[in-house]
Amino acid sequence: MRLRKLIQNGLFFFIITTSLQAQFAPGVNWKKLESDHFTLIFPEEIEEQARSVLQRAEEVYRRELVDFGKARESRWPLILTNSSMDSNGYVTLAPRKSVWYGTPAAESLSSLGWYDLLTLHETRHMVQMDYMNQGFIRFLYFFGGELGLTAGIHLSVPSWYLEGDAVAAETRYSEGGRGRDPLFYNQMRVLTLDEDFSYQKFVNRSYKHFIPNQYAFGYFLASYIRREYGEESWNRILKTTAVLPLPAFGLYLGAKRVTGKSWTILFRDMMKELKEQWTAEEEALVLIDNEPILKGHPGEYTSYETIFADDSILLARKLSLTEPPVLVQISLKDGMEETLFRVSSQGGISSNGHSVAWTWIRSSALHLYQNWSDLVLLNLSSGKKTYLTRKARYLFPAYSKEGDRLAVVNWLTDLNGEIHILNAETGDILDSFPVPPGLFPAYPSWSEDDQTLYFTLQGEEGRSIASLDLEDGRVTILQDFSMETVKRVTPWKDYLLFGSNASGYENIMALDLRTGTKYQVSSRPYGVQYPYASDSDPLIYYSDTRDLSGNTIVRQDLIPDSWTPVEDDAFVPYSLEGEWTIHDLSESREEGEIEISDIQDYSLFSGKFNLHSWGISPNLESLTGLRFQVQSTDVMETMNWAAGGEYEINEKTWGSFLDVDWVQYYPVISFKNSSFYRTISDVDLWDVSSLLGLSFPMNLKRDIWHYYINPGVSSGLKAFLPVDGQEPEHYFPVNTGFAAYALLPGSLRAIHPLWGVWQSGGTSMNPSRMDDFYQVYTMTTLYTPGLFRNNSLTLNLSFEDQSGQYSLRFPFARGYESRTDFRTLKSSADYDFPLFYPDLAGGSFFYIQRVRGSFFYDFLRQESRDGSNRSFQSTGVELNLDMTLANQVLVPFSLGFRFIWLLDEQRPAFQLIFINAAL
Repeated sequence: MRLRKLIQNGLFFFIITTSLQAQFAPGVNWKKLESDHFTLIFPEEIEEQARSVLQRAEEVYRRELVDFGKARESRWPLILTNSSMDSNGYVTLAPRKSVWYGTPAAESLSSLGWYDLLTLHETRHMVQMDYMNQGFIRFLYFFGGELGLTAGIHLSVPSWYLEGDAVAAETRYSEGGRGRDPLFYNQMRVLTLDEDFSYQKFVNRSYKHFIPNQYAFGYFLASYIRREYGEESWNRILKTTAVLPLPAFGLYLGAKRVTGKSWTILFRDMMKELKEQWTAEEEALVLIDNEPILKGHPGEYTSYETIFADDSILLARKLSLTEPPVLVQISLKDGMEETLFRVSSQGGISSNGHSVAWTWIRSSALHLYQNWSDLVLLNLSSGKKTYLTRKARYLFPAYSKEGDRLAVVNWLTDLNGEIHILNAETGDILDSFPVPPGLFPAYPSWSEDDQTLYFTLQGEEGRSIASLDLEDGRVTILQDFSMETVKRVTPWKDYLLFGSNASGYENIMALDLRTGTKYQVSSRPYGVQYPYASDSDPLIYYSDTRDLSGNTIVRQDLIPDSWTPVEDDAFVPYSLEGEWTIHDLSESREEGEIEISDIQDYSLFSGKFNLHSWGISPNLESLTGLRFQVQSTDVMETMNWAAGGEYEINEKTWGSFLDVDWVQYYPVISFKNSSFYRTISDVDLWDVSSLLGLSFPMNLKRDIWHYYINPGVSSGLKAFLPVDGQEPEHYFPVNTGFAAYALLPGSLRAIHPLWGVWQSGGTSMNPSRMDDFYQVYTMTTLYTPGLFRNNSLTLNLSFEDQSGQYSLRFPFARGYESRTDFRTLKSSADYDFPLFYPDLAGGSFFYIQRVRGSFFYDFLRQESRDGSNRSFQSTGVELNLDMTLANQVLVPFSLGFRFIWLLDEQRPAFQLIFINAAL
């Protein structure tokens, strides 16, 4: 039995590459607390906040459980992290857990305290999932564990319900949920009053129009069903869905059973009700005029954020569907707009007219949940970027009036805040001021004399307006804490101007610093945002939502005598809906009502064996194996392992395997083991393999560019053990691999990155017989812009050199059957372009969002060991439909047709395309 024959029978070995990345940086002293429904895991330095979070989470779980009636209560691992500057929280299964980040979302989500918001929203998701663990979904859990459970839930229950119901819980059980913020749903108001879009368009989204996300749309539809058909309506709908958890169909049957109507009709009923309500409100509204400064109409959805204005020009960050985020300059004389530079789409941004400063998230190269928020400066004259800080935790930069200093919020890992004053050119800290503990400062702005900073403060009691005296460091509360959604404070003379929902709409308010009197400055039907007061003229610039095309920048004269006084008790434009609020849950509750354990050390090692899923799944490496397995992933995701049996479909053989990925430290360690009973060349044998792999994933994102590299190496033992006593054979395969990219994303409509390079390569070999068993390959893809907006030219160059026993690592020339040879060189060019955006629905079966075309050319040349060579050339066109199926908006899908002209054979060929691959 020769090794050559064994390999010729198709036993190939590939490098173990993994995209896994260590979750948390080492060195964290993790602690835990336990209650009936939670195991809370947290860093020691936020111990003070942890107990309060657990107390409220436990109480909210119990109270929200009442909404669903009977559910399969469970204990959820809940992880608090303080090492990320992202503002987020999520609930997931496989493994079951929830992760809450420690940096609040400033002024954009709710006036609730950050952990109060997460408690209401994320705990709702936990109760949703516990309730859905019934019916056939329960059977899926028995069949596949948590992977079966999550498949049943997410395939049958749309994200608009899950997120909309959670936003409804925020709003119903607090005085400050997102449903009380008109800016949260201003685009929903626009589409309700001015358009007539379908239910399918709202569910499946659109490239053509800006559609409110699942949070806003889902909030209104979920609330409408509960209000119109009773408190138990959703429980009955979800119960039917769980019995028949088919995408779109199960939820349809549930709605039919409870309401007698389809979702299309229910959506129309809801929109009719909203239109009547909002039309009546708008008719009663006394509008205050303003003047648009932009010339012409954008036609496509566009959003502007003013960051600087003087006598002649205005600078703004511009976001749109059709182009990437950019900095634009607008002439105040003729309204002409000029694009200056590409900028980040998120984070605070400020300008002094000469430079622009913004924050960007610097990801840890090694750890997923660790990142920083750094400052970058852009010189408007030279276009030069300066990365001012490294691994800082800065937010909301604001230039002083003189332009020589920057005020920033420094968010500490103990979840307390400071305000730093920096040298605007060097980033050196000139001064540091603490803010009261437990409060989050946001968006500082400078007084006219640069002696005072004004900003918002947010905590458990809501949001307030505060000032900081830069001489003595004293923080003064200028407007008391409330659930009013105060946003973007900007000083003008003796007033502070800011966005607010106090009028029932999002408008500009003014606070008189001398008397404390509050006035309403603007009055617009759809909402305004981003106020910016002129330093030289009695003018305010702001973004005014006008219609389907988004907002535009306008100016309004500042005439205090014309402003309308707002009474102190005039706020609370929305009535409470729930029987309790999270504000009722105080620490004065009787001891013993909720039992919480003493604080204990949390051992990362003890959680390594967390069996969460089992069942049948494909082998994603070979694609020809069917696995019967159990899976384990600890909640901190430091180790993943899977074990079981495997059936090799092509060879009709059985075997076993054990795969382990250790990602707690760096590098990532993978250990792959398998054993198969095979018959090769009439010899019955055990094929045993054990491979140890090391990979070094590094996320090197830098501002608007995405950089990533992941080199890896694996080696081990491959043995063939005949059962009849013949001499066994073995060897030690060595494999290397490399993947890297540098990508600049395009617009929301972009088909490919605007610019970028994607590089991968590797080797596979038997060192003892290098000439007979080796493979070396490399693939390079270059992305460049096309001739028109959102067009893309993609160039690809691939090369492989091998001994002849391995499959080709990259696709063959289109239209030809793939074949292997000694040396292969391939080059290709693709030109992709959008044709139109039909937004065409076929009921709930499919929804076509975009039709796109492509021209392509392939050249491939192969050389044999005897020196002979052959070439393959093809060209053609493709037509693809980008769509969703059964309202599964989170699962992108495309179907298309490819016409190919085989240049060497002078004949046509045709292919169907499924998710960009030929069938």
